[in-house]
Amino acid sequence: MEEALRALDAALRQFLGVHLSELFPDWWRSGVIGALTYQQRQAAQESRWTSLDDLDLAALLRVTDQNWNEFRRQSQVSYEARTWLKEAASIRNRWAHEATSRKPKPRQLYRDLDTVSLLCGALGASPEVVERIERSRDRVLEVPDSPGHGLRDPLLQPIDSGAMAFSPGAQVRLVARPDTTGVVVEVITSGPEKRFKVFHDSGIQTYYASQIEAIVLGGESEMILAAQLQAGLTSAQLTHPSTRFLYSLNAGKIDFEPYQYRPVLKLIQSDRPRLLIADDVGVGKTIEAGLILKELQARQSVNSVLIICPKPLVSENKWREELKRFDEDFVHLDGGTL
Repeated sequence: MEEALRALDAALRQFLGVHLSELFPDWWRSGVIGALTYQQRQAAQESRWTSLDDLDLAALLRVTDQNWNEFRRQSQVSYEARTWLKEAASIRNRWAHEATSRKPKPRQLYRDLDTVSLLCGALGASPEVVERIERSRDRVLEVPDSPGHGLRDPLLQPIDSGAMAFSPGAQVRLVARPDTTGVVVEVITSGPEKRFKVFHDSGIQTYYASQIEAIVLGGESEMILAAQLQAGLTSAQLTHPSTRFLYSLNAGKIDFEPYQYRPVLKLIQSDRPRLLIADDVGVGKTIEAGLILKELQARQSVNSVLIICPKPLVSENKWREELKRFDEDFVHLDGGTL
């Protein structure tokens, strides 16, 4: 597995080295430093990193993930490869923290190698590199100490995983991207876990059972009005909010600057939304907070919001007045009220 992760490391460096400069004039500051986590950015500043060679695999995965939408707009990556990238980050973390203390299960090792080989291929790694990882993956199923070397281990036979519903012809959607739907065209039973070839987005891709879910179809069809169809589409968007566009655009009574939408865009594209906005004075942090609030309200039910700020900003009504521009009237809390 270590060799496979080194191959992935090399593939990420090559991919980012070629394409980041095409996205940003100041690609190191905008595409790399701006994409790192707080801890990674702090390490970069303290160690004075200046090139991709200074980044470890975790940082390379983070940079690729944070710039994925830009890469996608430039047609440099495919939709399905995002799923492999997310899994690769989990694989790296698991191997970094657990590989030395416990022996991985063959099924898990097989799947990890399979994901890394698919991602390396999507990033443009050479066929020789991808083939080498695939050979390592296939060797996981061999039993070297048995008389019939190369026979399949009966303990590693395909498991059901509750995936019988995914038979050819079944309609499914991707767990990572629920708005992407397709049809199962083939079930692959070789290997330790079933895989499913799914036709979507004008192509066929392979997924594990945990990466797809069945679409439950309704009963008989019925005729509906255009207004009902529009309401249904709106409901679907609210149930599975898209990360491709904002639902609350122009919701506030403000003259905004385009850059003030960057925080809310980063928020909706994050797997675990946490955000620290630390712009300079006068840049518009309050407006950015208001835009985030309206977008969250458009996507889900927001029952309460707590704003903690210095007392002068409370007595001067600054936050309260600013947020009235977003049709929000907050109540000041003193000790007794709280």
